[in-house]
Amino acid sequence: MCSIHRSFKFKFNLKFSPALHEDNYISLEKWRIILYRMSMIGEYKTKELSYGDLSKRILVGEDQFIITGNGTGMYANLDGTQYSRVLKCDLKRLTVEATGPIAPSAQSYLHFLFYKTCPQINFLFQIEHSDLASFMQQGDFTKLTTDPDFDIMAQQIQSKIGDQSSGIIVTEQNQILSFGPTPELAGKLVLETLKNSKNDPL
Repeated sequence: MCSIHRSFKFKFNLKFSPALHEDNYISLEKWRIILYRMSMIGEYKTKELSYGDLSKRILVGEDQFIITGNGTGMYANLDGTQYSRVLKCDLKRLTVEATGPIAPSAQSYLHFLFYKTCPQINFLFQIEHSDLASFMQQGDFTKLTTDPDFDIMAQQIQSKIGDQSSGIIVTEQNQILSFGPTPELAGKLVLETLKNSKNDPL
């Protein structure tokens, strides 16, 4: 997994709770199954590290969100014991507060940055696919240059996304971030971009 801030060690304060009800994550799980089958979500066997995380804002206008649990990339299907609710992120103290039966993804801070910066975004799919990332790097796609300063990252997200409610971008670590007000828009952007990459390679 190509962590955007791999040198940062976040402390995850998890308040244990029973499994999340299906209503909280089913819209994510439907797309996660598809993306897993396309190897956009999984685990690097040699490193035993997961990649690929999906999240959704809980309430419009608020920063709390549901996200796949830490280390779940190896599983083809997830249930309520493998999703977590992120309540708060403190990017200065490098802490993430969550509730659920499992710790949230280590990439939770990135999803928080998007939700905090772009209130029009309700779903974020963070995936990996080398061929698609290469196509996007060479094409006319929005590219996110990472920075160890989270304030600069937030400013960059704001400047590159603005008031767009949906879109797909690629990071310098070749992670693909597809977002939208609905899971269908975020998911279809991935499928359409992949199709274009095969039909019209650069």
